[in-house]
Amino acid sequence: MTVRNSKGKRAVRKKKKNKAPVSSTGSRRGQGSARFSFRLLLVIALLATVTCFFRVFMCQVTAKRCLEESRIKDMISVEKAEQKHLRQELVGLKSPERIADISGVELGMADPVGVIYLRYSIDENGNLSSESSAISRAGTIYQPETGSSPLEEEDGSLTRR
Repeated sequence: MTVRNSKGKRAVRKKKKNKAPVSSTGSRRGQGSARFSFRLLLVIALLATVTCFFRVFMCQVTAKRCLEESRIKDMISVEKAEQKHLRQELVGLKSPERIADISGVELGMADPVGVIYLRYSIDENGNLSSESSAISRAGTIYQPETGSSPLEEEDGSLTRR
């Protein structure tokens, strides 16, 4: 569309663009502000949703850790009880009465009559010779003159078999 200006020359007139309907406030700025508010509301809602999911996830992780902790505490208490039982059993195994019972019944050993002392010496030929003496429980000392002791067997050994 051509229009003539005041001097009679042609001038091109630009077409007017159709404007969007005017809002209730009467300005176009209100629409941009409404879009911005809607986007802000969406971002806030998204952040709130992510925060809620994160909190639920952390509560779940915390609950799992608490269950695992209580299970481990139960295992520790069971192991402590078993350790206490084993210590009591060990004390019973080390008791002198038990050792004396096993030596007498299972191994056929008897209580010693006394204490036997052996003295070893090497003669001038390099041979090893031994001399023994025994002390009985009553306190009598045996000093054998011939090299024999009341505790010696017929073959000359000092132990019982």
